[in-house]
Amino acid sequence: MPEVAVFGLEVHGLMHWVGEAAARLRDGAPTEPGTLLPGVIEDYEVRLEPVDGSWYRPLSGTAVGFYRRTEVPFVQLVWPDREHRWPSDAHATPGCRAQPSLWLPVDEHPPGVWTEEAAEAG
Repeated sequence: MPEVAVFGLEVHGLMHWVGEAAARLRDGAPTEPGTLLPGVIEDYEVRLEPVDGSWYRPLSGTAVGFYRRTEVPFVQLVWPDREHRWPSDAHATPGCRAQPSLWLPVDEHPPGVWTEEAAEAG
């Protein structure tokens, strides 16, 4: 079962949503790229995307240290804004659009805060 990563949501609900997604994955939900999981965050679907290994050390160092290897499987929960628009939608809210695209390798990700973080950790 993969670890679950999510970015940009309020902390008060974050652990519940990650736990709900993890429970569904543990119960056999598919993990293919683009899989939609309804109801993880209230009445919204979240999308599962695989995390490229180039992000593991920069953003998931604790998990890598815990498992003592870099091949820790991760999926990212990508969430839509309140109007159900995905981060790729130019009309999505800035907070939604700020989510990283961790399925892209670090060197292919659009420059910004996430690639800066990776460069600092690298």
